[in-house]
Amino acid sequence: MATTLSPRTSRASGSGPSAPDAPRRALVALRASPGGALLTALLVVCLYAAFADGAVGLPEAAWVQASIALLALVAAGAWLFDQGLTLRAPRRAWVGIALLAAFAAWAGVSLLWSVAPDRSLGEINRTLSYALFAVMAVGVGSSLPRAAQRLAVGWLAVALAVALYALGGKIAPGVNIPGLFDLNHTSDFSRLREPVGYWNALGLVCALGAPIAVRLAVDPQHRRLVRLAGLGALWVLLVTLALTYSRGGLLALGVAVVITTWLAGRRLRGLLVLAVAGLATVPAVGLAFLDPALAAEGAELGPRIVAGGRLAAVMAVCLVALLAAGWVLMVLERRARWSPRASALVWRAAAVGAVAVALVGLVGVAASDRGLGGSAQALADAFTGDDAAEVSAPGRLATVNSANRWGWWQEAAGAFSDRPLGGWGASSFPVVHRLYRDAPVDVAQPHSVPLQFLAETGIV
Repeated sequence: MATTLSPRTSRASGSGPSAPDAPRRALVALRASPGGALLTALLVVCLYAAFADGAVGLPEAAWVQASIALLALVAAGAWLFDQGLTLRAPRRAWVGIALLAAFAAWAGVSLLWSVAPDRSLGEINRTLSYALFAVMAVGVGSSLPRAAQRLAVGWLAVALAVALYALGGKIAPGVNIPGLFDLNHTSDFSRLREPVGYWNALGLVCALGAPIAVRLAVDPQHRRLVRLAGLGALWVLLVTLALTYSRGGLLALGVAVVITTWLAGRRLRGLLVLAVAGLATVPAVGLAFLDPALAAEGAELGPRIVAGGRLAAVMAVCLVALLAAGWVLMVLERRARWSPRASALVWRAAAVGAVAVALVGLVGVAASDRGLGGSAQALADAFTGDDAAEVSAPGRLATVNSANRWGWWQEAAGAFSDRPLGGWGASSFPVVHRLYRDAPVDVAQPHSVPLQFLAETGIV
């Protein structure tokens, strides 16, 4: 059941004619209606935030919040005067938005006892912006034909722009246009983090864009060039994600792949595209991991420029080879006949292979000097230990070290146990963190959203 909010009789959004080349038509038609204009504006806000270190500090956060408020005001006018913008969504969606607004109100109440009132005030503004953004997203979804598809294409464009800028820090660190941009953002840390400002956030941007690229690449309704563009975009996102050294980003990608494979059609095609694109990243990622000028912290600019040129050449060869392979696969796709029985056989073979690999690994661990119990204990000790993993080394991807998270989680749990009802104030963890120990590392949040909410705003 959908709840419709409109001052006049709501107009159906319509489904629009089906198009074999939907992404191209979607982009052309974005501004054909208020819903399209609003979607474009929201994507521009996302793009600005991504290129402004995530817009988490001032004045960037203020600009984003003011832009969202202004867009909400304009959208409200279009809705009130029936200018083609409607608000229609399932009741549970409105309940979710109401809960988000209620959380913003509770964050405001927490100002009364917050140990960091300035940060709590900023959290109120941020949460209200989230709520306004969600309401406008409802307006886009109920007013624009094929809104989900157009949003996906738009987000893929944002993610691709972010990934290309990030890769510039590896392949062209000497490029610098004063006042506009500087690609020398791998001078301190070799892992990619710009323009978002944080490697895990950059990895998440790439992980959110990758499933969209997969869908573009596997859909036979699209033109071949569009599908190849999706394949190339997927490759760029995977390379960027790997060079963030973000275990959380890789985990997010894995979850996204599982969900989209389970829910979407053409499951085997999607996994095949992902596997082919992943294989094509190996030479470039391997070079970036093994070349000291690309993988070491604090490497001089000169060696990084030379190494970046080598990396760019390898990446170009890999991308061309991938696109050629994709073209061949698309040609073969039209000739090959694939039955449901064949798909079932492939899935069974994959399941048997996965079980076999797991058993071999289990037997190998059991036969080691530590045995199963000792190996499990060693992993637990590594995860909970005080020694943080090296921040900017590719080898961190193969470790289970929590990188201080275990201590932050304990601090957040202790903060919640001391003030279980109201917490210490919205967004107060940087201060609470220091109340519980002399922290060797400054941190804005405990890297666990549930524990952060419990510590800062309590069980309420």
